[in-house]
Amino acid sequence: MSFRTIVAYLACLCVVALALVEESAGTDNPASIFQGRENAWAAALHAGDIPALAAMYEPGAWLVVPGTPPFKGSEAVRAALGVLKQQTAHVMLSISSAETIARDCVIENGTATMLAPGDLPGAAKHANYQVIWHRNAKDEWKIMRDIVSPG
Repeated sequence: MSFRTIVAYLACLCVVALALVEESAGTDNPASIFQGRENAWAAALHAGDIPALAAMYEPGAWLVVPGTPPFKGSEAVRAALGVLKQQTAHVMLSISSAETIARDCVIENGTATMLAPGDLPGAAKHANYQVIWHRNAKDEWKIMRDIVSPG
């Protein structure tokens, strides 16, 4: 194989690789897009709309919170979200980073500020979270992993 053939081949590989990177990114700024999804999650929690919250998760999703085994699957996640609503008067979610790791997968990291019923604003609890979003065959972004740790 000649030097020119090798250079041409490498140039073609670079073009294909760049096209794949652009295609896999899916968004220019995943954080701005997924902040809207997090705002919808918080609004559903505030409204006590557990079915709407649960619909944001894939059927096989995991919800991982400190002090309990992971909640796995639709029914377990739905039950855990119901308990969360009882324990939370207000929550604010703020994305610190969101990274497209594959065409249909985004990892989001952020912080949560929560108030329990009856808490004064100074008693807010803080947590870190990581959500792994997956775009399904219907082109819907759903949560496949929701992991919370004390802040």
